[in-house]
Amino acid sequence: MTHEIWFWQRIISPHMAGLAAALAASGNAVRYVAEHPMSARRAAQGWTPPSTGGAKLEFAPTPDAARRLAASAPPHAVHICEGLRKNGTIAAAQAEFAQSGARWYVFIETVEDHGRTGPLKRALYGHLVRRATRQGVEGWLATGHTTPTWLIARGANPASVHPFAYFLPPATGVAHCPSGSPGVSARHAMPDFPPGRASPTSATAQSLPGLEHHASSSGVEAPPKSVMPRPASTIPPGGTAGQRHPRSALPSETGSTPPEPFHVLFAGQLIPRKAPLLLIEAFSRLPRDAARLTLIGTGPLADEIRKRAQGLNIDLPGQLPMETTRAAMAQADRLILPSRHDGWGAVVSEALISGTPVICSNRCGSAGVAQASGHGRIFPAGDPAALTAAMKTAIDAGKPHPDTRAALASWAQCLTAGAGAAHLDRILTSRSSHALRPPWQSAAPKIRATA
Repeated sequence: MTHEIWFWQRIISPHMAGLAAALAASGNAVRYVAEHPMSARRAAQGWTPPSTGGAKLEFAPTPDAARRLAASAPPHAVHICEGLRKNGTIAAAQAEFAQSGARWYVFIETVEDHGRTGPLKRALYGHLVRRATRQGVEGWLATGHTTPTWLIARGANPASVHPFAYFLPPATGVAHCPSGSPGVSARHAMPDFPPGRASPTSATAQSLPGLEHHASSSGVEAPPKSVMPRPASTIPPGGTAGQRHPRSALPSETGSTPPEPFHVLFAGQLIPRKAPLLLIEAFSRLPRDAARLTLIGTGPLADEIRKRAQGLNIDLPGQLPMETTRAAMAQADRLILPSRHDGWGAVVSEALISGTPVICSNRCGSAGVAQASGHGRIFPAGDPAALTAAMKTAIDAGKPHPDTRAALASWAQCLTAGAGAAHLDRILTSRSSHALRPPWQSAAPKIRATA
């Protein structure tokens, strides 16, 4: 069955545009309505507006524009709206739907309700959920492993709450084959840093050799054009300046190439909520040279991270283009997302789709899919010892076998836009008396017992 579906989002999000494009490709009439092409904050992180494929793109930059556009929609259209609170001009469209009796759903992530403000947030969202129910909201696309039960506790009808996700485009430029590691196109290859040093972040790159930067037309510092390896010169823990980190013997000295250390990767903003300092603390507890850690991203914690990375086998390439980051995920042995809170954590989906297993905290919305993959590990947020243990277990198991990567990437197609389009179609068509199982609970992963 085909539908007319209108997406209402604040920006043209890389995490939602693929779903709109997949729905259009399957024969639905799709419109993607955005308040702006991209927010300044996301643009500074290197985001660019993605293609919406066959979905018609429109903009509603003001409440009046959103209200008029909502009123122009045909009565049979179904509207997928971002959030209930702080959702910009979408609130005006939702008010119009409530008056007109249109079919509308709310796409909502996990809400951070820990700490002193938790009770207030729960009370506020209880009011908002009950109000939306009175206004005729048809359903909730609950994104995050705890979000369905959380919404029901706030007063949502259980039959109207459907587990959902950020469904992403399939991996491109990454080839999995049983005879070798995932291939990455040369254009998107991850910069290669010498083991045993902390590479410079983009915050200081312009003053350091081997890192070329350029400014974008908007004045926001752009990702590096190239990152050239430099000699390792980090200070060992407890050491002094001038001491060098112990390195394995070079091939020319032994006649053989030392094995690559287990490679763990973080990709995200260097901000307290993402907990990169906790990751470095946990990583520092591992045996020396047991693993290599790369942190991709920039943010206010960059200077502190650079200090703490000294003497550790940590690379800090700074902010990289999105495609380069995705390629790095496909090469890593584990992706780690240690966030104090993440409404979903799209990097988890991206890593699984590329065939890379994941370790994440239990306060990441995507923890449910990491667990369902059969190859993920979840640790309590804020517990560095538990994260160290999770990493050590992964390291002891060894690098993922190419067959494991291929099987994981195959299973993770349940997180791609095509699977999301089919799931949403079932939701809109069935109007059943119970929530529908999401694709990641229906697909059984077939993964080797060994790593």
